[in-house]
Amino acid sequence: MEGFPRSQFNLKLLRLSIDWVSFVCDDCDQTDRQTFRWAMSALNFAMKMTKGNNILALSDSEFSWLRTKIAGCMTLLISHFDIHGARTQSETLRNERDGRQKQKPKDMTRLLEEIAAIFKLATANES
Repeated sequence: MEGFPRSQFNLKLLRLSIDWVSFVCDDCDQTDRQTFRWAMSALNFAMKMTKGNNILALSDSEFSWLRTKIAGCMTLLISHFDIHGARTQSETLRNERDGRQKQKPKDMTRLLEEIAAIFKLATANES
């Protein structure tokens, strides 16, 4: 592909990248983990398609639309880091709390056994 057909193909791919980023920002569930992957892929594709002189083929309105959608996609990525970081931290705290609750009966049993042993020693020393 040389000349005009190649530039037309690149322009269509560039518009596809804008549509893809727009789809991820507007239509996908922002709390879904798959959306994070799709956003990364869409941003990566948009970055590759806007390299070099390809970005110059966009009109001002298309460029502002791309800029707005990229900003929305970056916001989505940042929120995923915040959400999943908080989820991980809360899961860790929940697991620690559950682990402590499971250990309490063992600790109580061990404590009761030690008290019984001390009581036996104390009663054995009295006699």
